[in-house]
Order: sequence, then C-alpha cells, then structure tokens
Amino acid sequence: MGNICHPPANQQEPVNNKRGRDSVQRKASIVSKKTLSTAGSKGASLSLTEAIAESAATEQPQVPYEKKALWTYDQETLDLIKQQIKKKIVTEDPQTNSEKIAVLFDRLDKWEFPIMELEQLTDGNPLVYMTYALLLQYDLFKKFKLDEANMVQFLTRIQSLYGNNPYHNSCHAAQTVHTFHYMIRRGLNQYLSDEDTFACILAAIAIDLVHPGLDNDFQANVESSASTLYNDLNILENNSATTLFELIREFNVFESFTKEQQPELRELIIEMILASDLHDHQLYLDGFKTRVDAACEFSNREDIRNILQITLKMCDFAHYMKGSKLYKEFTRRHLTERFNQGDLEKKLNLPVKEENDREKLDNLNTYQMQYMDTYVKPLLKSYKDILPKLKFLLTAIRKNYKYWTVSDEELLQQFKLIELPRIDMQPSQEAYDQMIRDRPVPKDQDMNVDPEEQEKERPVPSEKDKELEKQCIEKVHERFDVENKSVADSEEKPNGGKADRPPVYSVYDLKAHPLDSLADDDRRKSVLAVFDRIDDWNFDVFVLSQLLGNHAMLISAWALFQKHDLFREFKIPTDVFTNFFREVQEGYQMNPYHNAMHACDVMQITHAIIINGHMTEKMSKLDAMAAVLSSAVHDLDHPGLNNAYQVNSHSYLTTIYNDRSVLENHHCAQTFQIIRKDEKYNIFKTMSKGQQRDARLTMGGMIIATD
Repeated sequence: MGNICHPPANQQEPVNNKRGRDSVQRKASIVSKKTLSTAGSKGASLSLTEAIAESAATEQPQVPYEKKALWTYDQETLDLIKQQIKKKIVTEDPQTNSEKIAVLFDRLDKWEFPIMELEQLTDGNPLVYMTYALLLQYDLFKKFKLDEANMVQFLTRIQSLYGNNPYHNSCHAAQTVHTFHYMIRRGLNQYLSDEDTFACILAAIAIDLVHPGLDNDFQANVESSASTLYNDLNILENNSATTLFELIREFNVFESFTKEQQPELRELIIEMILASDLHDHQLYLDGFKTRVDAACEFSNREDIRNILQITLKMCDFAHYMKGSKLYKEFTRRHLTERFNQGDLEKKLNLPVKEENDREKLDNLNTYQMQYMDTYVKPLLKSYKDILPKLKFLLTAIRKNYKYWTVSDEELLQQFKLIELPRIDMQPSQEAYDQMIRDRPVPKDQDMNVDPEEQEKERPVPSEKDKELEKQCIEKVHERFDVENKSVADSEEKPNGGKADRPPVYSVYDLKAHPLDSLADDDRRKSVLAVFDRIDDWNFDVFVLSQLLGNHAMLISAWALFQKHDLFREFKIPTDVFTNFFREVQEGYQMNPYHNAMHACDVMQITHAIIINGHMTEKMSKLDAMAAVLSSAVHDLDHPGLNNAYQVNSHSYLTTIYNDRSVLENHHCAQTFQIIRKDEKYNIFKTMSKGQQRDARLTMGGMIIATD
C-alpha cells in the first residue's frame, strides 16, 4: 500500500513544505491586516463574512496538497529517549536536535506536553518517538517480548501513512496517544491490564490512520470507493482499523501473544476505533452515563470496553481542554481542514455544511460553542466522576469557550481566520480512492471459487433455449402488465393513443444451465402456472429453477417489478434492469445452498409477506423496490463458508470488515459496486439523489440485519 499523500502523476510537484506554507501565510497576513485596517478606517468592524469576502477579493494562492516527505527515525534519538525515560537526564543544556527531542520527554506525564515543539523538532513526524517512549514507559517491550527494531519499523510505517492534512495528521495522533497516557496516569490504570494498555496505545495511534482530510459525509456524498466498500458505515474509522491490522499482520506484532489474547486485543482495538465516529457519539455516551449514574465499578469486560471507548473519545477531543496556545493552534488547523473540505464541496457541487463554508462565518462562534456544549462538556462532566483528578479540565474548557463569546473582529485576530491556508484536497481524495481500489488481496486469503472452475459449471444455452426463455419473459411481462395496468394500459402518448410498452430485453446471452427437455408449449404453460402462485407462501422455486435454470432470478425479479409497478414508478430502463440482474446472477457462486436459487426464493417470500401482510398500504414504492432488491442480493458472492469460519480462519474479508457482519457487509458492497461501476448497471439512475440515498440506506439496513 502506497502513501496516500502522493499526488497523481499529472499533478504538479507541490511547493517545498515550509517555504510554500510560509509564503501563503505571509500573503494571507497582508490581506488580514488590510481587511482589519479597512474596517477600522470605516469606523465600524466588519462581520466575519464581510471580512472573509473582502479578503477573497484579493488574490490568495491555493496550496497544492503537499506530498509528505519521506522520513526515517534516528537511532541516536531513540537511545536518548530511552535514557530519558529511565530518568537518566540527557543534559541540562541540550545542543543537538536529538538531545532537544529527548529532553522533551521529561514532561511526558504533564497535561501540557509540548507536542508542537516535538512536531517541529521531528519535521512533522512526532508519532514514532512519542509511541516508542510510551512503550518504554510501560515496559511493554519486555513484558510482551516485543522485538524493538521490528516495532520501530512498524511505527515508522504507521507514521508514513498519516497524510499532510492540516489537522488529521500524525501530530493529532501523537497528542491522542499522549493524552491516553495521561488518563492512565491519573487513575485509569486501576481498570487496565498490561494487554489493555498495549491495545489502547495501538488504537490511539491509529485513530485517524490514512485519513484523507475529508470526512465521512464527504465520502458518502461523492460515493467514494471507501463509502461503497463500507456501505457508508463508519467509513474512515473502518478503514483506519483495517489498515492497522494489515500492518499488524505484516509486522507480526502479535507474535508473542497467545491465541486467546490475540482475538481479545483485536476486538478491543476495533471497538475503540469504530466508537470514535462522531455519528455514534451519543449512543456510546448514553451507555457510559448510565453506568456512571448507577455507580458502576467497571469490573467486567463489557464495562471496561465502554470506558476505554469513551477515553479514546476524550483523547480525540483533548485540544478543547488544553491551554490557550495549544487550543488555538489545533482549532486553526481543524478550521483549515473543514474550510478546505467546503471549498472542494463547492467545486464538486456537493452539499456544503455551514461550518465548512469559509464565506459564511457569521455563525462560526455559535457553532463552536454548540459543539462544545453538545459533545465535549457532557463527556467531560461524566468522565470526571470516575477520574476526579481531571476536574481541573473544566476550568480549561470554560476558558476556551469564552474565546467564542467575543466580537467578530476579536475572533479574526485571536484565530487569524483570514490567514488560514487554502489547500486543494482533491489529490488527497483521489489517492485515498486509489488506495482502496489497489488494496491487494492475499492469495491465501481469497475465499472465492476459481472463476475458471466456475465457468466450467455454467454451460452455454442453445439458441432454442434462448428463444424459449424470451417467450417466457414476454408472457410473464404480459401477464403482470394486464394485472397492474402499467405502462401499456394506462399511459397516454402526448399526441393521443396508448404509450408503447417498454421493449422486452432478453438475457439469452447469459451463461446458464440448459433448460430441461420438456416440449416448448408445455414448458411455457408450466412457467406461467408457477407465476400464477407468485403471491403464495408455498411458491415452488425448485420447479421454477428446473424450468428456467439460472434465469429464474431475473425472470422472477422482472415479474415482481411488474407486480409492484416499479418500472413505471421509477422509469427504470429495461436494459439497465436486465444488465443489473445479469451481473447479480453471475455474482452468485455455485454453492449448494447460498446460490441464486436461494436468492430467488427469498425474493419471492419477501414479496409474499408484503402482499399477504397488507404492507403495500404502509410501504412506499421506494420501500418495495428496496425490499425486492435487498432480498435478491442478500447473499451475493457468498463463498459458502459462514461468518464464524471467516473470523476463525482470519480471512481477508474479516480484515476488511473488522469482524463485523463480514459477509453481509460484503454482499452489500458487491451490490453497490455493480450499481456504481457503470451507468448501464445503475438501476437507480432515474431516481433523485434523495431517493437513491434512501434506497441505499434501506437496503444496507436490511442486508446487514440478516447477520
């Protein structure tokens, strides 16, 4: 896996990191001073929006997304850090860069650790040294027989996969893991084993691993490769956890742990990282508050897992509770990243949240205060009840809160908002998508059937079979057209008369089992007789499969779409419908049970429940379509080996989906890969964006619920 920060080949090589950033900030500073002096000369302060608008009128360069410089650790620095951790003072008058770095770790147990100074001394690469120091501090190299050189190489790879984002970078990760250490020192250690401490360190350093600087909402809105893969669920968090465990496997980090310890470590790390998704924040906080209010002793594993999930959230929010210098700098970085996302959203004509729009800042102070009121303060108030030594943080957050109660002009000066650099984040997103697409599947982890072997089991039908199936589709189409009075019977042409019925597209070039040897007329009658009972619970999918072979699913889907009038409701092109279901049919493997016939059966049963349960009166057409589609694809590309097998065999799919509804996530992702790979397969293409989003959410919920 390459560094996600590398721009595409046609991307101009970015300017030198420090020089380019300084240049932009100097020009922006001039603009800022001009704006503020203009406001003063007019005798009245400009609003935030007016000030930004005026600054925008003066040309400001956009910084290319910067290619992160290659970095290697310095062994001398590691040795000096080791001495410092062992309380052997390196020097009282540090001269070399290595000595200056090592001396910083004398303040490792302090809340206000000089993380920005460490970042500067390491050229933006503080994570390796911080994590190395903590592994030494807790004596984990010795306790778990960790190979020190291998671990440093592992940490260096982690460091390299953090991009040059303004905020979600290795400095944020280094502060997160340091804050976790501080929590442990202030009383959290009473709940932790050494294994828990190791898991916490790994989770903290990977909290935003391979983050592209563009959030989950952006990923979903652009339908990125990651959003398709993870079905819009904890997108960035899932990918961070997946990448971490790919590296853990590559460097064999868990080698010295027992077979019983390894899955427990994995489970805890995944639970912590996934819980950091802000969309699920209230769910985890409510669970924590319930425990705190009930005077929970946090003695069982479920309770300890909850407290560690909440602790990682606290660490993620740490800068809100830091001193003013750190708070202002991290806030500027966070705003820079959000505003640059907003710039890209405008460029791509995507929805722009108000807090991402640098040109609409009149409510910036309100948003910042609401964020602290909604997320940070309630979390801290509950957390201090189990770690009373953290009460002093309430004072810090109150002080930082007051920064947003001042005038707009003071805000501009306090946070230097006009000087925030404008960075083109599109290359970062493109690299992130490419990383997802290029992720290699280990040969020994591929659970799929060999495609060549699969093809041998799918004989090509004869021309006679093709013609017969065409007639079957025609008859089914006519049967349900008459029943629901769809396009052919109810629509009028603009110039009068009846509308033409959509052309019937055949699937006769599909590779499928030959039809059986019944006479043509008898077979047609038999097929129609089966479909006469399509509303019945005892619909016989085996008979249909014998008559139509692997085409049973497509023809059944055709009948159900006609039955629910979905072709007309959503103006679905019949060629797109056929192309989509062709891919779905071919995507089912030749398993004894989890195959296309089983999917056809579930699809018909879903329909029977809707009809006989009188659910059509309560369901929308969109719900009906999502239900039929979900039942058709709910086992797509099933390998014939269940989730328990996947987890126990450590299959590649479990790495991708972090042991969560592994096959169900895979089925859903495979479906939307078909839909999104080309317009000719996009069965949603005629729907509005809102309908597409709702259908995707409904289908994802239904498919994953089958676990």
